[in-house]
Amino acid sequence: MAIKQTTYIKNLIPNFIEENLNRKIYSGAFNASTLFLDISGFTSMTEKMMKKGKEGAEILSSVINEVFDPVIDTVYAHGGFISSFAGDAFTALFVDCSDHLSIFICSKKIEKLFKENKTFNTKFGKFNLHVKIGLSRGEVEWGIIGLKKHKAY
Repeated sequence: MAIKQTTYIKNLIPNFIEENLNRKIYSGAFNASTLFLDISGFTSMTEKMMKKGKEGAEILSSVINEVFDPVIDTVYAHGGFISSFAGDAFTALFVDCSDHLSIFICSKKIEKLFKENKTFNTKFGKFNLHVKIGLSRGEVEWGIIGLKKHKAY
């Protein structure tokens, strides 16, 4: 797989959080479907790339963009948003989504992306990445905390 450079920027916080912050609403709950995604093979690739200094970090950054951009686009295309990242994993929420089939199709499209593009050939080696996905549904409680200029959600 060729490594490409992207030219657009994603929001750092979900629109849902920004909209509630602007309305001065700092907590609440809603029903949602959730998609948890974890990438296998990313940690070992990161460890090897970090040993290669700046060039390894730049290659890793390109791989991260190539892996996450189409996956995130798929989540948004199916009405979801990313609520949090944790290294090579994230949680996506699909608010008030009664179309369970759409979320399942979203997860299948993500799996297909990884099956088609699981091998990354770099200057420092060949790396295989695999995805694990979990789906759930239920009530999500959310909150915005912090001081005036420094907040977290």
